[in-house]
Amino acid sequence: MRSVLVTGAAGFIGGCVARGFARERGPETVHCLVRTQEQAKPLLDQGYQVTVGDITDSELPQHLVKDCQTVVHAAAFMKPGPREDIFAVNVEATDRLAQAAAQAKVDRFIFISSIEAYGEFGHRILTEDQPYLPTDHAYAESKIRGEQAITERFQQTGSDAYVHLRPGMVYGPHSQYWTHGYLQRARSGRIRVLGRGGRIYPVHEDDLVAAVTSAAERPLAAGQTFNLVNDEHLTWWDWALAHHALTGTNRPRCQSVWLTRLLDKINRSAGNPIDEALRSELRTSAIPHDKARHLLGWEPRPFQDGIRTCKAFAMAP
Repeated sequence: MRSVLVTGAAGFIGGCVARGFARERGPETVHCLVRTQEQAKPLLDQGYQVTVGDITDSELPQHLVKDCQTVVHAAAFMKPGPREDIFAVNVEATDRLAQAAAQAKVDRFIFISSIEAYGEFGHRILTEDQPYLPTDHAYAESKIRGEQAITERFQQTGSDAYVHLRPGMVYGPHSQYWTHGYLQRARSGRIRVLGRGGRIYPVHEDDLVAAVTSAAERPLAAGQTFNLVNDEHLTWWDWALAHHALTGTNRPRCQSVWLTRLLDKINRSAGNPIDEALRSELRTSAIPHDKARHLLGWEPRPFQDGIRTCKAFAMAP
């Protein structure tokens, strides 16, 4: 039976994708790559195919893509770390998997990239035809390089059977960072927002899964890149306020931008990295999802509908 391979299936996004395909096709058609036997056991108990291995193992890709119809590459190094560790997973391992998949002539290789692949946002309208801009942010550069590697490997075989999906901040009931983390912040005090809050680009976990399954089936998706964000022009203040509203706690707290910049300048002069909030929380770029709407038939739910799916966790300890 030809299967759907999902890398990073024990993680948040990979897990959502695996469950989505299992609902549509049955768990026996979904091949999950996980890192440990502990992660494998519950998946095996539910009827999934499972391989335990490390995505950086150079011998693994040929095994993974055997009898594989669709690859969803969700494994990624996302936490802060050395540049070489980030690139080992997000670039080098991605390149090897793409090469094996292209040579195996899979029907579709879907890469879970990120809006960070735009590099420095500037004040642009970030449509998918925008060029990559240089960035000194290791994770963002790794996503750029990952997309480039996949495109090159497939084009070398004369194939366009790849899709790059660029989600924003993926939230929902299973999101430890964007949902449970912010609910905890709201319960324990007041979420800090820089100034009046720059733009934020959320996407609900179920909407991301819908885009993945559509990209796997739709011929017009081949060789394309898609933004996957809610484009209601939401701000960080909207985001924080929604989490405070769910928990019934105080409003967000406004933090001075100029003071944050001053403290960051002092810290960087001492050799410390830039305050990530200054990079990500003051953006003004617009990121439309028109292309996904037209070619994937994709429409994200309104943010207020999405955040209500997290209500059950709002009062959790």
